[in-house]
Amino acid sequence: MAATSTTDPLIRLDSDILAQIVTYLEPVDVVRLQRVSRGWMMLLGSQWIARVALIAHFPYTTVALELCNKEQIDAVLSYRRCVYRSHTRALGCPTRISHFVLEPTAGILEWGTAGEYVCWVARPSTTLYCQRIGGGPGSRVSVLFMDVIREHNLPISRDDIVDSLLRLQIGDVLSVTLNCYDGIDDDDGSGRRAFILVFELATLRFLWFEAIQNPYKMLGEPDTAKDNFIYVRKTVTDNPAPSGQMEGPPTPPPDIEVHLMVHDIHTGRKKCEIGLQRGDEIAKGDLFFIVVSDSSFKRLVVLFERGIPDEKAHVTVYARVYSLSNAHAAPGRLISEYKISGNHSSLFPRGRQHQLRANSSVCVDYPSRLEKFDIVESLFVTAQIPWSERSRTGAPSDPVEDAIPDNMEADLLRLCRAMTGRLGLYAPIHLSPPVIPYAVWEVSGHKKNSSKLHLYPRRYLAELSMERDFFVDEEFTQSGGPPEFCSRFEVFLPLEECSAIFSQRGKGIFTVDVACYEPINEEEYQRNFAYRATTTPSTDWIIPTDQDANNMFSRNNEDPDRPQAASPSVLMKQRSRRPLNARRLLTPIPPSSACKLQNLEELEHATPYKIDPATGEIIIKGYINSYFLPSVQWSEKAFTIRTNWSEELPPDVWESLPATDRSPRVPSRANVTGIAVFDFSPP
Repeated sequence: MAATSTTDPLIRLDSDILAQIVTYLEPVDVVRLQRVSRGWMMLLGSQWIARVALIAHFPYTTVALELCNKEQIDAVLSYRRCVYRSHTRALGCPTRISHFVLEPTAGILEWGTAGEYVCWVARPSTTLYCQRIGGGPGSRVSVLFMDVIREHNLPISRDDIVDSLLRLQIGDVLSVTLNCYDGIDDDDGSGRRAFILVFELATLRFLWFEAIQNPYKMLGEPDTAKDNFIYVRKTVTDNPAPSGQMEGPPTPPPDIEVHLMVHDIHTGRKKCEIGLQRGDEIAKGDLFFIVVSDSSFKRLVVLFERGIPDEKAHVTVYARVYSLSNAHAAPGRLISEYKISGNHSSLFPRGRQHQLRANSSVCVDYPSRLEKFDIVESLFVTAQIPWSERSRTGAPSDPVEDAIPDNMEADLLRLCRAMTGRLGLYAPIHLSPPVIPYAVWEVSGHKKNSSKLHLYPRRYLAELSMERDFFVDEEFTQSGGPPEFCSRFEVFLPLEECSAIFSQRGKGIFTVDVACYEPINEEEYQRNFAYRATTTPSTDWIIPTDQDANNMFSRNNEDPDRPQAASPSVLMKQRSRRPLNARRLLTPIPPSSACKLQNLEELEHATPYKIDPATGEIIIKGYINSYFLPSVQWSEKAFTIRTNWSEELPPDVWESLPATDRSPRVPSRANVTGIAVFDFSPP
């Protein structure tokens, strides 16, 4: 019977009530329900409902922020496009793949993407390249660093270029930083000599230059905000030794000052120099130092390490928030400091033959247009698989260890238990599949007082899959070869509550899965993570409530100056995991198997991926490792992977290659570096 105004409950609802209902539905269900009838299409497809759904389900997208700023956009079309991207990303179904070879060499030190452009630096010629994504080699422009130095008479020597480590920062402009580590004490966290060259994006026209030399040192890397180009500079002033005494007091330590330098992004003119409160405390680390600013240029975020690793090789990371142009605090004043305690160390479960290792790195995700930032962990897990199984004994001192079977999945469970235990979670021995945690810390304005910052930590339980994550080449292991190292790396996108999981599949290829997360409910938490079972009933350890477990975690994430800033964290579980596949691909599909290239010119057309003809799964060429994080870049519409792989060449062509371009693993193969961009936008 056709629905009428008297029989259809949806038509009888007030529009405001209907808008509230939409916020509780899955985003894709709002679109699906429009197909029920013309009346439902008219109601759920209206501009008002689309506007509410867009802000509720996709609050951090560009179109949602434009709606909040009262800009005139088509809310219905924008919502449908957001739903399409979210749905296809959850299914692992990109609609387009853009790819190209950067250089026929593995010597690519730095790269980056911004909008529709990708830029990179190639050695040994030290050439800067910029190319439009999908534009082909014809859209590529390049410039030699030595040509720029000679033309503009810059005080940079050839040795500085050869010995320096180059890094790129891409925004409205392209900046290249030449980092010169002259001594054993020079590093990102303690400072080093540096040169900054800024170019116009797309054309690579040289704009301006800045040198940071004695008595100054540069900390971290530059960043951009609005029309500001910023970096952190350290000034070291030596104090003179006492004179006139043979055995006087010791020489006082040097004075250290830390300033935020602000330049005009297009001309290089220095706008201001902001002294950072207690800045000497952030300049005593080693490798780790990250500095970013929000788009409104109100706050500066600095991530740094303090002290040396403890006996467990655990490095404590701190996040400091400084005021820049906030009306509530003077520029350079320290607003908040947070201690970030996660999994930032290597971790080995004890007493087992399968050598499992887990470590993570953190980065700052400060999306443009938002007044918040996320400190995000990226998790790397390695399993060394022996080629033969030898007898193993349990750990007599731990009855729980004896209760776990002796196999690979059980060893993963031990790793899971060791890492979840750090966060106040305890995995039972029957939990399958094993999970391993990583964390995201959101720092944003307090919900009741926007002038104050608040820490909102979240924990994510990533499932470890024996089939997807730890591939073993049976022919290789049974032939008596050495142990294989299986690697799994997960990179998270906090705004979309999803991640990309990279798993090494052997023989120079790896797969990509897309995982989505959702909050865990109280019942499941109490069943799986609120206690640890043992073989001895009298030794059971039970955490009574979710609040108790969260308090254990939040004590490690407190602001020393404002203890009330910490809050119980949210526990998230993996809702779905799908392999990247070509079912919705609109671009031409490359050949399923690689062909031997006949000459060096054909390397320009090499493809960094292939598609399994049986399953449609997209397989990436190359290798992953614990330093894979800079090789992945998420965006609202797509994610980009830079990978190094090898292509087979005829022996005579391979012999003509420089030694640096030859693959060290397999003869007759050339090293290639390329980029693949997986776009989830609608057609």
